[in-house]
Amino acid sequence: MGRIIMMLYEDAQENFEFESGFIDKHHAFIGEKVIDRFELPRVLRIIVNQPCFTVVKKDSLALQSVVDMAHAVVDDSFRKYGKFRVLSPMPDPEGIVYNSTMGVIFKEHFQIMGLGSYIDVMAAEWSDVERRYYEKHKPKEE
Repeated sequence: MGRIIMMLYEDAQENFEFESGFIDKHHAFIGEKVIDRFELPRVLRIIVNQPCFTVVKKDSLALQSVVDMAHAVVDDSFRKYGKFRVLSPMPDPEGIVYNSTMGVIFKEHFQIMGLGSYIDVMAAEWSDVERRYYEKHKPKEE
C-alpha cells in the first residue's frame, strides 16, 4: 500500500524522484498510516509488513511476489494451527448457489496427495445475497 502510494506521488510530481532505497525503507510506515487514516482492518498491518511484495512495474506485482505471499499465508497457518486452514463457502445440497468451492477443491487435492489431515476447510457464512438467492431457488418441500 505504502509503496504504491509513494510511486503514485512520484508519478504525479514533475521532475521528482525519491532517492534510491527510500521507498523500500519507508513503504511499510506509509502503509500503516493509510490503514490508520481510513480505519481499514488491522490485519492489513501484517500484510504491509511482509517483505514478499516486489513491484516489477508500477502497475503490477511480480509472479514471485504472489507465490511468496501464498507461502507466507500457508506458513502462518501451519505455525498457528499445525495445518492449512481455509475459510470457504461450502456447497449447498442442491448446488444452487455453489456446487463446488475453492475450499472443497483444495481439500480434494490434499486428499488425493494423501495429505488430507493437513488441511481444515471451515465453512464461511453466506452473504445476504447468497442466502436470498438460495431461498428463492431452492426446491419446494413436498
